[in-house]
Amino acid sequence: MSAQEELALLDRVFLRVGSATTDEELEKFVNRFLPPVLLKLASKHEGVRKKVIQLLAHVNKRLKSRPQIQLPMEALLNQYKDPASSSFVTNFTIMYMKDGYSRLPDKKKGPLVGSLIQCLEDKPTHQQHLLLQMIVSALPYIELPKDVKKKESLFGLSGKHDIANLLLDFMLDYLLLPYTFSVVTPENATVGLGAPRPATATAGDATNTLKLNIPPGLSANALKKVIGDRIPEAQDIELRKVGIVKFISAEILPEKDVACHLIVASADTRYKVVTGADIAIKRFQGEVNWNDAAVVDKLYTLFLGNKATAKVANMVADNVRQPVATRIKLKLFPYLLKSREATNHTQNLLKVVSECVSGESSHDKLTMMGLQFVHHVSTHSSEANLKAMGSILMPMMVEATQTKKNSKQKGLAYTAVAKLSKRLPELVTNDISIVQSFFDALCKEDPEMRMHIQEALSMMTDAFKDMPEANLLTMEAIILSNAEKVEPQARLAAAQYAAQVFPSNHIPSRYVLLLNTADSKEDIRQMSLKAVHVGVKQDLSIQTEIPKGTHLMPKFQEMAHYIYQKAKLRIKGTSRVTIGTMVIPFTPAVFNEIIFYLRSCLVYETGVTPVMDALEMQDQAPGLYPHVQELLSSPGGETVMNYVDLILQLLNVSAEPQAMYCLVEIVAIANTLLADMFFKKLDWIKNFMKSGREVIRDLAAQLMSVVGNAADQSQLSVILTDLLNLAKSKSLEIQHGAILGLGYTIGRRYLLDRKAKEDVMVEDMEVDESTTTHGIAAVIKEAVEYIAKCLGSDQELLCIAACTAIGEIGRNGTLPFPRTQRNQPEEKSVKHEDANMKDGIKKAKMNEEKQTDEDMKVDEEVNDGMNLFSIVKKLSSKLYSIKIPHKLKERACKNLGYIPIGDPDFPYTEEVLRLLMKTADTKQIELQFTVGEAVSQAALAFHCPARRDVWSQAEPVLDLTEDEAAKDRVEWTLLKILKEYVTSENPHKKQAACIWLLSMVKQCGSHPALKCRFKELQQAFMDLLSENNEFTQDVASKGLSLVYEQSSEESRQELVTALVDRLMTGKRAKQTVTDDTKLFDEGALGKNPTGGGLTTYKELCSLASDLNQPDLVYKFMHLASHNAMWNSRKGAAFGFGTIAKQASEQLAAHLPNIVPRLYRYQYDPNRQIQQAMTSIWSALVTDEKKVIDQYLLEILKDVQVNLTNSQWRNRESSCRALVDLLRNRELDSLVSELPELWETCLRVADDIKATVREAAEASCRQLSKVSIKLCDVDRGKLGTQAIAAVLPCLLKGLSSAIDKAKKICLDTIVKIAKNAGKMLTPHIPLLVVALLESLSGLEDDRLNYLSLRVSGNEGVVEKLDDIRVAAAKSSSMMETVALCTQYVDKEVLKELVPRLIDVIKYGVGVNTKAGAANFMVMLSNHCPRDLEEYASKILSSLLAGFSDRSAAVRKSNASAIGHLVEVAKDSSVEKLINRLKSWYLEKDDDVLRDACGLTLHAISRHNADILKNHASAALPLTFLAMHEKSEKGRGNSDQVESIWEEIWLDSTPGTEGGIRLFLPELVAITQDALASQSWPRKAQGARAINTIASKLGSTLTQPHLGRLLQLVVKGLAGRTWDGKEELLKALTSLCTKSKNVTMSEEDTSTEQLTMQEILLALLKECKKEKISYKVEALQCISTILLAHDIDRFAELADILYPVIDKQTKKKDGDEEEEEEEDREAQEEQLVLEENAYECLGKAWPKARQTQDAHHERFCGFMCAGVEISTFKIQVSILKAMSQFLDRLVYLQADLSSEDRAILNSILEKIIPVLCSRLGIIKYVAIRRSAVKIIDNLVSRLSSANETDVLGTDLRGQLLDALNKMGADPDRALRDQAADARKAISSLPALPVVDDVDMATDKETEEVEDVDMSQMKDQEGLNE
Repeated sequence: MSAQEELALLDRVFLRVGSATTDEELEKFVNRFLPPVLLKLASKHEGVRKKVIQLLAHVNKRLKSRPQIQLPMEALLNQYKDPASSSFVTNFTIMYMKDGYSRLPDKKKGPLVGSLIQCLEDKPTHQQHLLLQMIVSALPYIELPKDVKKKESLFGLSGKHDIANLLLDFMLDYLLLPYTFSVVTPENATVGLGAPRPATATAGDATNTLKLNIPPGLSANALKKVIGDRIPEAQDIELRKVGIVKFISAEILPEKDVACHLIVASADTRYKVVTGADIAIKRFQGEVNWNDAAVVDKLYTLFLGNKATAKVANMVADNVRQPVATRIKLKLFPYLLKSREATNHTQNLLKVVSECVSGESSHDKLTMMGLQFVHHVSTHSSEANLKAMGSILMPMMVEATQTKKNSKQKGLAYTAVAKLSKRLPELVTNDISIVQSFFDALCKEDPEMRMHIQEALSMMTDAFKDMPEANLLTMEAIILSNAEKVEPQARLAAAQYAAQVFPSNHIPSRYVLLLNTADSKEDIRQMSLKAVHVGVKQDLSIQTEIPKGTHLMPKFQEMAHYIYQKAKLRIKGTSRVTIGTMVIPFTPAVFNEIIFYLRSCLVYETGVTPVMDALEMQDQAPGLYPHVQELLSSPGGETVMNYVDLILQLLNVSAEPQAMYCLVEIVAIANTLLADMFFKKLDWIKNFMKSGREVIRDLAAQLMSVVGNAADQSQLSVILTDLLNLAKSKSLEIQHGAILGLGYTIGRRYLLDRKAKEDVMVEDMEVDESTTTHGIAAVIKEAVEYIAKCLGSDQELLCIAACTAIGEIGRNGTLPFPRTQRNQPEEKSVKHEDANMKDGIKKAKMNEEKQTDEDMKVDEEVNDGMNLFSIVKKLSSKLYSIKIPHKLKERACKNLGYIPIGDPDFPYTEEVLRLLMKTADTKQIELQFTVGEAVSQAALAFHCPARRDVWSQAEPVLDLTEDEAAKDRVEWTLLKILKEYVTSENPHKKQAACIWLLSMVKQCGSHPALKCRFKELQQAFMDLLSENNEFTQDVASKGLSLVYEQSSEESRQELVTALVDRLMTGKRAKQTVTDDTKLFDEGALGKNPTGGGLTTYKELCSLASDLNQPDLVYKFMHLASHNAMWNSRKGAAFGFGTIAKQASEQLAAHLPNIVPRLYRYQYDPNRQIQQAMTSIWSALVTDEKKVIDQYLLEILKDVQVNLTNSQWRNRESSCRALVDLLRNRELDSLVSELPELWETCLRVADDIKATVREAAEASCRQLSKVSIKLCDVDRGKLGTQAIAAVLPCLLKGLSSAIDKAKKICLDTIVKIAKNAGKMLTPHIPLLVVALLESLSGLEDDRLNYLSLRVSGNEGVVEKLDDIRVAAAKSSSMMETVALCTQYVDKEVLKELVPRLIDVIKYGVGVNTKAGAANFMVMLSNHCPRDLEEYASKILSSLLAGFSDRSAAVRKSNASAIGHLVEVAKDSSVEKLINRLKSWYLEKDDDVLRDACGLTLHAISRHNADILKNHASAALPLTFLAMHEKSEKGRGNSDQVESIWEEIWLDSTPGTEGGIRLFLPELVAITQDALASQSWPRKAQGARAINTIASKLGSTLTQPHLGRLLQLVVKGLAGRTWDGKEELLKALTSLCTKSKNVTMSEEDTSTEQLTMQEILLALLKECKKEKISYKVEALQCISTILLAHDIDRFAELADILYPVIDKQTKKKDGDEEEEEEEDREAQEEQLVLEENAYECLGKAWPKARQTQDAHHERFCGFMCAGVEISTFKIQVSILKAMSQFLDRLVYLQADLSSEDRAILNSILEKIIPVLCSRLGIIKYVAIRRSAVKIIDNLVSRLSSANETDVLGTDLRGQLLDALNKMGADPDRALRDQAADARKAISSLPALPVVDDVDMATDKETEEVEDVDMSQMKDQEGLNE
């Protein structure tokens, strides 16, 4: 195009724009021409471009003053996006885009965001900034779609990372904006401490004229970029920030990219911004990877700004960003603390910590978080990075511990140092002053801070474990200096470092710990003791060996020397302890621990683990003997003496048992060296023998025995004599100590003599008499006899000492008592004795007891003094009485067993054994262990290892030949126990026998007599396992284990087989039941009626006999058998527990049988059985998971079988076992077992026992988890099989009687449905129907009860049902049904639809029926095409539901129909609507009619098009139904009416348009309604006709108008019925609204009635008796007469005058009669009178003839009625009076004298009445009506120029009345009265009349008055 053409075009555009005179024209031209004009800027011709510039300048001027004019934004956007546009064009285009965007309404900005984002690509930076400003300003108004794909397509950001980053950066900068901006002024350019506050910039100021302070987090360029040319308002900033948060929270951009934005927004100062951000953060928090390097970089950049980067990159100053505000930093910190990656950004990390911890302006909270950040770094930073930062962070933290005043900050700093040192030990090991300062701080800081320091020191201990040697001494000095500080924290830290920093063999640290072993603080004491005893065995049941090469304790010599030196220093220093006159280096408690620790070091050197128990310690003494001898012979032997010296120092002050034992032990071991030294301390030892503590006296007596026997005989004799004298002292303690001393000393003397003889026999030399006891025999005998006498003492303490002394002497040698030569029974062979035992154990026992008594008598006769047998009897006599203390019994028992040991020729061994065994007759469980030990020792006799020297000889191994074994009584003892006690019926004897056998197997297991009888022992222990005493079972199991260890392979196999059989069956060896057989424990069955027990067979039989129920004993026996079976199993469990590990090979073959039972038994309700079985399981199964997986099917089968076992304990244990079996295990192979498991568990859930039910519920819950896991869609075929197996059982479970079981089944179904996906498809018919039925079945029973209680109130019931249905819709059942919907297809519908129809028709419960209807809605939405063939049947079933009594069901069915008509055929829909129509018109059922309305409403709402297709049938019905009058008692009547109205309005173009559209149909349906026999239907039809007439008005034409008139008039015929008034109203509307009603009688149209016919019909109705109807008829006819100006006043007056006249006369008459009349009738009459005046006023014609005839009478009635009527009637009269005067023909111009006279007479009547009404102050309406009448009257007279009629009197009356109105309270009324008064005043003056004329006139008036009175009288006569 040429330049001329382009210029011509531009000129025409210029002309168009310039000629635009209105904003609309200008906007039209701009929108049309602006984009193409802008394109002309790219023209080649300069003139064209200049012309364009001129045109644009003109446009800009015009637009500047017209902000409402819109610009073509879409066209400008498209033009801007066009890549072909030149830069010149785009520059101008974006300017107009910016202007146009600001002019847009807010709602139109949002939809343009997507286009604006698309414009950003490849555009200049400044244009991008403008676009971004527009985008941000529109974000608050954007409507985001919910679909993710729509979001992506809307904004097009996917794949465009540069654009997304550009947008994100801009948004972040905008979020950093403050709401106020400060201006840089010369005064505040450099702000100091006293600088004035910066000035604040005002919103709207131009940014190019101000220099703003840069807000935190932004740069100068960033600030300019986001705010543009003008400073925005604070409200706008907030609104846009909210929009940004909304945008970035909408999952449009990746979560990691918007994380920082949301954090910044959450720190905003405005609530709306913060709330949105917080919600988004909570949603995104788990999805953001805070270890992403990019996210971490953003966090650091925000926190620190980019100053450092700017310096390196030489960045422009305007691009340098400041750090964000403290408020945002506090929000950033928690996310830095979440990130491990943040710990690897070394430089940024150090800056953050430095700024927060050491910064001058750091906030307290920032400091706290900075310290927490150091904790985070020290925990998660990599080793390399932490090493790089450690040297910087550590001094910073140490400085913080010294400079920070805040206690919390200080505590965090201490902990930070500790954490850093834990990761970087070299930081503190190379600078040990840090630890020193921490220890010093423990003594200086406040108690709260000490806790932090203590924690820090505790954490630092690991750092010093590999400390350089140079610093070890320093650390030693630190802990030594703090070990005894006053502050407990210092002592605790010192002890902790001593225990953890140094090895356990480090001497100084052990010394520190020893000092703290008796600390006053429990924690310090316990920790020190634990560290000191690190090498000491704590649990004696655990056998421990010291590994080679380990050194848990220091060397004895070094430790003893160190402590000895420290002790000497402490005695000289201030740390010494003074007790009385004695000074010791340590407190007694510490000293005692030191002595014990030194002894432990000594034991440890021998390769044995030290122990703490005294008896165990003595067992270790023989091992010390050679080591101590070696030490004494070595150069370091003085350490042993130091050890002894330390013990003596302690004992001199405090007699500690441990120290005393250590002294006895070392002296006994080193007697050759130490005995002589202690021989000089005999008195010192004797003092201890007099101690008040029994244990000290005992140990001192042992020490005396060792020291005394080291002397020669003469000295020993003196010692014994002294001890004997002390024994006769009066002090009980001295006697006790002396007797013990005698016993131990004599016993050791015998021991030494025996050893000497044995040594001599070995060397074949003669014995030196000087070394034996022959020289002191007399002293010994005297002493022993005295000791024997003390056995009968009444003092327990002396008896115990005597027993101990006798036993000790007997253990080491022969008691010096005579042996009586009595007639002992012949020795019988073992075989013969066995036979006797078999023949009669009782007889032998009686003989033995008899012989024993005879022997005692013989002894007493032969020797009145002491003898050996009497000693035995005295000791044994202590064992049986319950009055004897247990301690004495044990001591007597133990020492009785010692007596046969030392004497090879002891004659009473068997007697001793019998006496010991006699203790089994009583229940003395604790004693039996001692008895067992004594029996074993006595049976072994001189072969017993107890004969050894306990200090120097270790216990020998028993290795006897058969000949040697024949000399003891082991075999005799064993047979006696097996034959007599094990088989006894007395449970106490069995229990005792079990313990004895265990002891014998332990001590005599290698004896030949036991080896050959292992099978018998095994059987005995097996039988004992079946006892119902758990203790017996436990002991038997231990014995069985010992037998198993020593048995052959064959015997082991037999033992295992027997145990397995016992465990599986619970069978036990046959037991003969006698009268005394104990079947139950005491109290198991309570007591009998007389208070006796119920334990033995005899007692149970007696009870059954007393109750006259012999069969009861069989039940008791069955119960006892059951109890015995479980006892047997429990016993077998004990046996298994002991041999399982040893018999693993033998048990392997039985595992398939054992494992299932054993697994189940672990869950037995009986805790004891449970524990026993668990112990077997633990011993038998090493890899539990592997074993269970291997025998999974076997275990499951066993559990399944026992789930329905007759015994409740089996059922309960099976349920609990099933729970554990199914937990966390792959069960793919068990899918086929799930149905049976479900059915069984659900059945057991209804068990009679509560605990079984609870267990079954737990198993059901576990089955639920397993089923859900297996039925997952990811399982493939396995999942399909699982669903097919499980689902039917679960659906069946929904009908369970147990609520919890039903809930579990339901929850399982719901979760399976969520996970199963398409695998549900074949099961949907069953599943959906079951779930729908469960909607009612699983409903809370309380709702049904509530519904029943409120059933009388229909409205409440309906609301309640609605609530129930709404709750059911949101239930998990309906959620599952909704899930199933998506998998319904054509094949599924074949089976599903018939089932659903049955549910709809015959379902039980509101929720079920409503749920089925709702499911139909879902199906219609999901698969409409597949549902077409079933639509008709479904519609029929839903229609059948309209007869349901529940409104909620009817609503649901109606809604379903509304959806289903979419898929139904037209014929079906037509039938449906016709049926609804016939139901509505023919059925007299309100419920059914309401349902019809709901149905049509649902169709209108969901399928409006279909309703429109059938509108001719549906909408007339709707129109008619709209006019149904609500009845009282129907709670939803208003709702139903509104529904019909809503249907009509939604389906028509408006009420009037709809009526016009369907007028023929409406006329037809109203005709049907009026023809109905139902009065309400007739009234409803009439109301419909009324609406038709009202809405159409004059447009209602023939023939419809005529038909309607005929219908209405025809309906008026006949009697009066309720609602007939509606016909009158309809007739009124038809005759008044339409102008086409025939006015003349000449019209012969057959389609329309004449007005004469209508009026005649109405006059007939006006004469009805019913007053309310009569009133309506009068209103109707009067309104018609008024509308059509028809004169029928005479006919109407004939009807109404009597009413008015009657009332007038009545009111003038007797008032008492009025009071007696019925009030209601009176009210009706008043209404009739009121309407009578009103109707007469309306009917007053303009015809002169009628007025001439009736004006006087009508006027008279009105004037008379006003004075005597009520307020309402007065208003009605005044209204009629107004109408009377308005139509009065006498108020016209040019009146004749006659007319003037009539008018004058009328006014003279009316005006006084009106004036009187003006004076009624009470009713303003009356005054207003009167003023209005006066005003109109004056106006009419003025216009007719007949003002003369108002004479002087009338005018005066009016003016007086109106003047009084000047004080009226109603202002408007005052103004009207003033206007009327003014109008009267302005009337022309009356003419002056001569006196003659006046007289003539007066006479004439009088004559006329007479004539008038005569006429009235005549009229009265006529009437």
